[in-house]
Amino acid sequence: MIRSILLTTLMLASGTLFSQKLKTVTYQDGSQKLNGLITSNAGKKLPGVLILPAWKGIDEEAKTAAIELEKEGYIAFIADIYGEGKIPADNESAAKSSGYYKQNYQEYQKRISLALEQLKKNGAIADKTAVIGYCFGGTGALESARGNLPVAGVVSIHGSLGRDQSRKNEKLTAKILVENPADDRGVTLKTTAT
Repeated sequence: MIRSILLTTLMLASGTLFSQKLKTVTYQDGSQKLNGLITSNAGKKLPGVLILPAWKGIDEEAKTAAIELEKEGYIAFIADIYGEGKIPADNESAAKSSGYYKQNYQEYQKRISLALEQLKKNGAIADKTAVIGYCFGGTGALESARGNLPVAGVVSIHGSLGRDQSRKNEKLTAKILVENPADDRGVTLKTTAT
């Protein structure tokens, strides 16, 4: 399953825009309104993939990934981590927003859990669900595994591997695939040891 997810994710280079095939799903975290996107095959009993967007929120890359995953037979749901009205406008605000969730990982895990609930409510088979993400989303994929969220596997592409040293290591139940280039300066020996 993870190999298929990775191959599908790599097809993002097609550049074709498919966002018109995605439907908005509105859900809540307390008083914060969240607006995720789901593929048009929602409602069928199929394996599911939760896509965690990069640091600027839901973008065309995430939308294209969702449509490509749908073509492969998955229900794909793109999570809204920041919430309505809180989408970063530039790199500085994206760094601040993503940094908040990296530091407050329990809140990040909660937003991921809420998105997983929406994916499963829309037909995804519970024990055949995975989480994928790029950069900030890749960090979230790893947080899904660290939090032992109910997923079969996670794929982190260029995600941050580091974690606060005060956190206890827990037994991980999800299969994990980490894709980081050898020359990626954001991943050092120090962060891989944490």
